[in-house]
Amino acid sequence: MNISIIGTGKLGNTVLQLNQKHTVVYAINSKNAQQIQEINPTNTNAVIHTATPNQVIADAEILLSKGVKMIIATTGFDKTALHKLIEKYGATVVQDGNFSVGVNVLFMLNTYLAKLMNYFSQYDVAIHEIHHNLKKDAPGGTAIQLAESIITHLERKNTWVIPHESIKPDEISMSSMRLGNIIGTHEVIYDSSIDTITIKHEAKNRLGFAQGILMAVDFLAQNPSLKGLIRMQQVIETLIQK
Repeated sequence: MNISIIGTGKLGNTVLQLNQKHTVVYAINSKNAQQIQEINPTNTNAVIHTATPNQVIADAEILLSKGVKMIIATTGFDKTALHKLIEKYGATVVQDGNFSVGVNVLFMLNTYLAKLMNYFSQYDVAIHEIHHNLKKDAPGGTAIQLAESIITHLERKNTWVIPHESIKPDEISMSSMRLGNIIGTHEVIYDSSIDTITIKHEAKNRLGFAQGILMAVDFLAQNPSLKGLIRMQQVIETLIQK
């Protein structure tokens, strides 16, 4: 496939370094931002977006209106606005809070555990995440996605909060830390008076995220007729089925 990438920071550069299969047509950053106007379906099969959150919707408007497929690995932007663009243009977008294979296994475990905990009301649940001190959003997209899945599948939880005082029984406590160069750590903690159950993912580098993004490129190549919003779990489940 011919791919282009918007955002050549840490993650974008890791994708470029890891890529061996696909032809990179454009690698866009702040120095050549105007080149986004040159991207179209005849020269680019899919655009990988790893730039800052405030660029996502404007860039998506330009690209999706032309029929260009996107893989959006940026977090912290307006998801509702993206959904409206996907519907407006009948577009194809792979978007998730985290493209790491390991994190998506964590998502699957998180969903299963939340369902299971409906039978064990003695456990309360909280989420803690740690990232490097340059990350733009807090809490990050991965932590929010973990919380949203718990809210969907655990009947006694209805929302998540960043607590400054005591919380209500239907709230999930969410905490964030920004420290040094930590790539990303996510922990879901179930606690009772008897014991504590924890599921945790700790990224050692950015390779897992880049591998997942390139898996999404392969997925689009193998499923060219798919439309709408596609999650990374769908990409992984397709891989498992094969």
